[in-house]
Amino acid sequence: MQGRVYRRGTGWAFKVDLPRDPATGQRRQRQKGGFATRKAAEEGLTDLLGEIRTDVVAGTGTTKLEDWLNEWLAAVEPSLRPSTYSLYSTAVTSWITPRIGALKLAEVTPQVVQRLYTDLATSGGRSGNGLSPRSVRLAHQVLRQAFAKAVQWKLTANNPLASGIILPRMEPKEMKTLSAEDAKAFLDATADDLLGPLWCLLLTTGLRRGEALGLRWSDVDLADARLEVRQTVVAVKGTPLISEPKTKTGRRTVYLSGRTIEALKDQRARQKADRNLVGSAWEDSGLVFTTTTGGLLHPRNVLRDFQIALDKANLPKVRLHDLRHTVATLLLHEGAHPKVVQELLGHANVAITLNTYSHATPGLHREAADMLEGVLKL
Repeated sequence: MQGRVYRRGTGWAFKVDLPRDPATGQRRQRQKGGFATRKAAEEGLTDLLGEIRTDVVAGTGTTKLEDWLNEWLAAVEPSLRPSTYSLYSTAVTSWITPRIGALKLAEVTPQVVQRLYTDLATSGGRSGNGLSPRSVRLAHQVLRQAFAKAVQWKLTANNPLASGIILPRMEPKEMKTLSAEDAKAFLDATADDLLGPLWCLLLTTGLRRGEALGLRWSDVDLADARLEVRQTVVAVKGTPLISEPKTKTGRRTVYLSGRTIEALKDQRARQKADRNLVGSAWEDSGLVFTTTTGGLLHPRNVLRDFQIALDKANLPKVRLHDLRHTVATLLLHEGAHPKVVQELLGHANVAITLNTYSHATPGLHREAADMLEGVLKL
């Protein structure tokens, strides 16, 4: 904050530039005149600056956490994916605000935050059960970002989440994959199903569910055996919506096998028959996988249909996302370079791929040892 003393009429005055209003971005000022001498105006300026700094440090301002979180959500909404904003909004309105929203920003100490996380972990769910570690960590992410911006905008002096907070441990999810034999059996058993082409695409490319559901015919080049991942389908409060890929590396080119090309040709023919059947009721979304009237497939319904398909093929229960794990595991077992697998899956870097699929890389280490032995024998 800066202030200045200046001559006004026959006396003296001072003016202080305050931080911009966080809600509107408008400039704010405090000023006072009527001082007989310059020295008196300077003393008045010094007193006011001290009061303002005390307000920030001691928390005597009136900004409540609930008000600030709502302002922060509104500010960041345009920069977030709809699904991310929905998660942040849930964390604020359902978990954080009901418990500590009435506190002033400066009253939110590390101890208050730690007690909040303990409460959420034990009874933060709708039925009184505890939230998952992932949800508690989401609440932490929201608070950490909101307080970082509050400090930047000088609404509070300290970020209570900067360090020292203990978060619940994340237990790694059990990864189940299909064997090569089971994967082939699954494709054979579901080849003629309505969603058979979708299962084939997922099991031969490693696409995420949302990426496959967001695929447009304009993104597919069957002649050149490739597709472009350019958008994805997400469910926001139960409604499927089109969104952009989560990361830059999510936008990528994926090459197609002969079996996948034939499956997509079948899908195009089936979709054309559906369009002719419903006529003017057809919704021209341009998507590869749609409802029988051309609309978005709901991600939740696809999960249900996948479990039905597994039963039909007499295969053990796995998650739809495990088809992606299956692709990566099979490729690494067959000696595919981890960098190629990383780019196929759209991981941000190869370290993520290697850490996620460390169970599938021992063969690569043995191969490296054998190669080195061969070199040294020369």
